[in-house]
Amino acid sequence: IFVARNGLNKVSHGVVEQLRVNDKFLTAFKDQSGGFWFGSEQGLLRQPVDWRYFKAFQSDAILQQSLRNKTPNDYHAMPDGSILIVGSSGAIDRFWPETGVVQNINSQQSMQELINIESVMVDQSGAVWIGANIANEPSLLRYDADFAKYVIWNQNSTVDAGLLGPIKHILQTNDGLVWVSYYGGGVQARNSVTGQVIYSITPDNKRGLKFPDPEQLFMGPDNSLWLAGGEGLLRWSIKDSAFLPVAGSPKERIYSVHFIAPNTLWLGRLGTLEAYQWQNNTLTVQQTISGDEGLPAVDIIGINSDKSSVLWLTSSRGLMRFNPKTKRVRVYSINDGLLSQEFTQRAPYFSQSGQAIVLNSSGLISFNPSQMANHNAKLRLVIESISLRREEDVFQLDPLHAIVLQPNDRDLTIDALLLNFDDVNAHRFRSKLSGFDPDWVEMGNSGKRVFSSLSAGNYKLEIIASSAEGIWSKPI
Repeated sequence: IFVARNGLNKVSHGVVEQLRVNDKFLTAFKDQSGGFWFGSEQGLLRQPVDWRYFKAFQSDAILQQSLRNKTPNDYHAMPDGSILIVGSSGAIDRFWPETGVVQNINSQQSMQELINIESVMVDQSGAVWIGANIANEPSLLRYDADFAKYVIWNQNSTVDAGLLGPIKHILQTNDGLVWVSYYGGGVQARNSVTGQVIYSITPDNKRGLKFPDPEQLFMGPDNSLWLAGGEGLLRWSIKDSAFLPVAGSPKERIYSVHFIAPNTLWLGRLGTLEAYQWQNNTLTVQQTISGDEGLPAVDIIGINSDKSSVLWLTSSRGLMRFNPKTKRVRVYSINDGLLSQEFTQRAPYFSQSGQAIVLNSSGLISFNPSQMANHNAKLRLVIESISLRREEDVFQLDPLHAIVLQPNDRDLTIDALLLNFDDVNAHRFRSKLSGFDPDWVEMGNSGKRVFSSLSAGNYKLEIIASSAEGIWSKPI
């Protein structure tokens, strides 16, 4: 990027792209964390360091072979490294994460029949199953592998009718059954060849399902079908032909699950991320992540892990990354170059090479965690101001010199600032006044601390701060 007389010019692979052409810029500067600062007649702007690592793919009616869904809803990974993408426009596209190449599958004529494809799954024979709306009727479709023929089932079908509600998840188990989750109706299991309903599980037929809106279907650590929802976790029992509660599971609603072989499960709930261990047919909680670690109080829609075992979470508040080593959550949003903060459909997908895609309400986001910035730059923490109240006046003090308080001085205020400008709301401060505090005091994301009064004596104040990446500064 370089500054021009009018606007900014971005050069990529020999191509010049003009940005903010109506603004007049005077200077530019790169800070120690990799962010760019621009001085203009309109004010001071900063481009965060992570903006260059997220690439957006959106629906474009002009460009040929572009993604056609304005809002992608689901994906399925194919053996050749590509993924099928479905979404709000009724399109089925094939996308290669490594190259960004798009192949349009279904024709415009067939797209006119489909509205808002919610889910997709390719079974063991290569047949493609999708959950979509046809004439505003939630429907299940099974396409042949070449998309030449298909069969439709909905709630009004005379044979093997579906359940109430949109189809949110489709999963095939090792025995060949295709399981379909209806949000508002329950769960069905179907023969993968004929589509015949083998099991139909609703809250009314006493097969273990209490809530009609399952959140996720997945294969559990015992190699059986598991379900996450309002009951917590359930597992399918072939012997009982019913869902049974999983021992040790939370009883509250679980929105997402990520299983890491051989026996670790990460559970996403409202404002909480938990790690469980599966042993002796029982779950035992190992770790709980919440607001103290920077996790927003939102539903965790999806969870997946990259090649470095770092967890990536989707939510309505942005794309989140949890580093088990630092035990901190980093939230990425529009300020980091994302299309929007709405990631409300699925967990991120990671290819064998580590390339990631994540579904956003405005398109598809691609990134590679291994190529993202190494945020290990030395943090600089400074004292911005020190003040106290003496009678009715406020006095500013020099932070470079020892402070001597008079008997009637009060409201000693210390304001510290971390000179790191990436996701400043995720900064954390701690302080310890020796002779007053028995241990470090958590200050949240504010560097300000006020001592209303202090007894006579000698004190030493130390302050430390951490960035959004969970890296702590040296004390000052």
